[in-house]
Amino acid sequence: MKKNFPLICRKRYLFHWLLLLLANTAAGQAQKVTGSVVDTKGQGIPGVNIRIKHSQSGTVTTPDGRYSIPCGPPETPSFSLL
Repeated sequence: MKKNFPLICRKRYLFHWLLLLLANTAAGQAQKVTGSVVDTKGQGIPGVNIRIKHSQSGTVTTPDGRYSIPCGPPETPSFSLL
């Protein structure tokens, strides 16, 4: 015997699925990663290139070695100095 959900139950069910979908989407968004690149003496290294692998996103460290770049959980930053 098949029972039909009342309309209010169907709306709640749909609302919960949409809420779950939105929460999952928000969790996967990029976050800002900040830090500093230092040498063995603890001094900042200026001009280090930081790029996100497989993307066009990138930045360069400041004169005191600090950087900030948007980077999501599955992405990997790559550091290089020429």
